[in-house]
Amino acid sequence: MSCLQQSPDPTWHDYLLAIEDPLDWTKCFEMEDPILLGECIGMSARELAQQDDDEAALEACDALPVGMWRDECFFLVSDALRANGEDAISLCGQAGRYRNPCLGHAIAREADKILVNAERGREDETWMQLMEMVGQHITGREVGSKTRRLMIHHLATRDPDDLFSRTTCGKVMPQICQDAYAERVKLAVYTAQQPEGYWRQACGRDVTPDRVMNLGLPGWSLDVHDLASAAWVELCRR
Repeated sequence: MSCLQQSPDPTWHDYLLAIEDPLDWTKCFEMEDPILLGECIGMSARELAQQDDDEAALEACDALPVGMWRDECFFLVSDALRANGEDAISLCGQAGRYRNPCLGHAIAREADKILVNAERGREDETWMQLMEMVGQHITGREVGSKTRRLMIHHLATRDPDDLFSRTTCGKVMPQICQDAYAERVKLAVYTAQQPEGYWRQACGRDVTPDRVMNLGLPGWSLDVHDLASAAWVELCRR
């Protein structure tokens, strides 16, 4: 509105009046613009869900016609309620085009509960717990690949202030450990707000821990030197 070169459409005034009380989504129907109407109801539904009034939140979403904002509304409510299990499956099943990212958020929430209690050296048990949980939300080959990504991210962020080592990986397959180190490098680049591919500055005939650490990237210990070196071959190839 502040960027307009002319007086705002009266619809915007209706929108501002409607969101003065975000818990009363019925005021949104005073607007004729379908996009603003959808956004208004979607945001109200999220506010209601955050107040634990899930019944009113779902009623608001159900009032929307089929389309993007109805899909978005159920996605927002699922996240606001921190839905999991059957509740998440039900809500995300109504999120239309946003079903997969909606389920992805639910899986991430459930994974956090599992990984926060994961014991070092019992990664095989953690893997099975993750796979069982993921399989409750999605099916097919994606169950295995999603479980793999969750475990790799978990290991990549374990002991962030220490050198990456075999202790970091615990008892996982060498390939998973290698991929976890590569993920740690990418996360370090992202966290430092460096441009994507910044790690290539470390590439050369011989990528050493000192060279890598001088660039502010994660180093590694001798017990995973072969795995880290293999990870750098892949990183430098991209």
